[in-house]
Amino acid sequence: MTYKNKICLRCGLEYSPNSPIQKYCASCKLIAYKAKEEEYYQRPDVKVKYKKYRKEYQKTPKFKSRRKERRQKPENKAHEKKYQQEYSQRPEVKAKQKEYIQKLEVKARRREHDKKRRQKPEFKERKRRYSRRPYVQVKRKEYIQKLEVKARTRDAHLKRKYNFTLEKENKMLKKQGGTCEICRKGNGKMRLFMDHNHETGKVRGLLCINCNSKVRILEKFNNNLNLFKMYIKYLEKYGSEIKLKIK
Repeated sequence: MTYKNKICLRCGLEYSPNSPIQKYCASCKLIAYKAKEEEYYQRPDVKVKYKKYRKEYQKTPKFKSRRKERRQKPENKAHEKKYQQEYSQRPEVKAKQKEYIQKLEVKARRREHDKKRRQKPEFKERKRRYSRRPYVQVKRKEYIQKLEVKARTRDAHLKRKYNFTLEKENKMLKKQGGTCEICRKGNGKMRLFMDHNHETGKVRGLLCINCNSKVRILEKFNNNLNLFKMYIKYLEKYGSEIKLKIK
């Protein structure tokens, strides 16, 4: 059934209606419907209802299977990869990620996860195979020989074992003139060792290997000085035979 042409109340153009009560043309009717729909979805009660419905729907197997199929498409994979790269480069995202990583509970959770992962046999086997590759061994040797890597490794070792820093060690070495603090040997070429109190952990100085081992032996007599004096007297008694020189 056809009806007489009318004038649209919105745009003022002539159109052929589908019913006698139609007031707008098809395009204006669609615009009005979209505006009404947008206004409806902006209501607070509708937003809460829609959010609740969407959460429930995302848990259904139908939604999960559709999402999986959609993600497997090559064009969607490329788009998602590109979007993730652009998203990760945003300054606000980087700041948020850095703040999240610095949280104590996150650090503890990551340490626990890494610890469990390293204990798996397949991880150990994969790591062993990777470390035996020739080019990996060459790269590792080149990396270890770098001065900044050596300095960083030494600094970490001092902090872990002696609660000391590489900067303090360099100052101590400069103060000693690059030599052992007791025998004054070395001239900056001999390797010196960190001497410390084994009970308190306090660092005392840098010594050569001979002086460091002797100080450790003498340290054992700390609670029995009389016995140590008896050893000295014994050596002095037979000093002519063992050629002991005590200054």
